Amino acid sequence: MNHFKQHWKGELPLWVSFWVNYFLLNVFLHLITAVVLMGQMSDQYASEERAIYIVQLYLILNGAQLIVVYPWQMVGLWRAGNRERKETNKKLWPGLAQAVVVIGALWLVVNLTSNWDYYRDLYGVGFEKDYLSRKLNSVPN
Repeated sequence: MNHFKQHWKGELPLWVSFWVNYFLLNVFLHLITAVVLMGQMSDQYASEERAIYIVQLYLILNGAQLIVVYPWQMVGLWRAGNRERKETNKKLWPGLAQAVVVIGALWLVVNLTSNWDYYRDLYGVGFEKDYLSRKLNSVPN
């Protein structure tokens, strides 16, 4: 637990905050999500219940990343950049790391806003009873 706390406070070396906690953790989480979902979808006996379960699993995994992991990564990396700049008086790598945080935050906002209807429909399919039939009945002929 100490590693997570140290990252959050920006106490880890900048390279660890970036390469381990930001880059490699994102790659790992995306791979795990893909493997879990592909494993769930490969079942030859797929059913409506199974599809709903897969949608729920996808939303839970991505929701955890959006609400917990990404803020933890961004705040820790930003703080590690500030600490590195103060301790070494170097500006290039801390500045680049913080630029990655800004670009990542902007990408997150753009992704969420441009795909909001998609996420809303996934939520409806996964967690609202009879969402698809209501949605299909509301479409004009």
